[in-house]
Amino acid sequence: MRIILLTLILFLPACYNIKEEQLIVPAHSRKIVARLMDSLSMVTLYIPDRFDTSFTWIHRSDNSPSDLTKCRFQLKMNRIFEENGFFPFGMPEDSVDQLTIVYPAHLNDIKDGDTAWIRRGNEYFRMKSAAEGKMGGNILVDTSFIVHDRLYSVTGSRFYVPVIKRPFYELNAVTAVRGLEIRFEFKMIQHTADSLSRNFVPNAIDIIKTIRFSTHI
Repeated sequence: MRIILLTLILFLPACYNIKEEQLIVPAHSRKIVARLMDSLSMVTLYIPDRFDTSFTWIHRSDNSPSDLTKCRFQLKMNRIFEENGFFPFGMPEDSVDQLTIVYPAHLNDIKDGDTAWIRRGNEYFRMKSAAEGKMGGNILVDTSFIVHDRLYSVTGSRFYVPVIKRPFYELNAVTAVRGLEIRFEFKMIQHTADSLSRNFVPNAIDIIKTIRFSTHI
């Protein structure tokens, strides 16, 4: 039985004036509230209207402390895939358009206020990209910024998948809640280039800027 750890609350369409801290609501989006495990936090954000299904599961590994909880939003028409450490392969390659919230499945090593490590994510991204031989044109974004007093490391890349003859887009936004890593993963594979793929990065960043947590750093 799928472990249900995600509570969604759908609100009115995002066409109203949201005055909270000059929050800019992306067009064609709706507000959701996701309850993270135990007392970790409640997170609110605006996701695209096209994401009409959601599900949550535990990404298990052979090392229990490394288990992850994943909450995914995507199109109902796209295949549902729950990756894990024992079966890492099998991700759909025909159509991918999703946002996944990733965080530790077990509360351990909590260090309230510890955020110094977040900026190191950009350095690691550069080192990893160089090791993989990614050209500068494939690096879509490599930056960090603050949203609602919370630091985010944002990195993204694009690479061509020869097997399916299509580009794969990915963007990761990493922040912390009570010292634990919370990651927002955006991924996309489209049949043909369109406005969604061309605006992949700005659209993702617009969503990131709507993220609010119920707990302090």
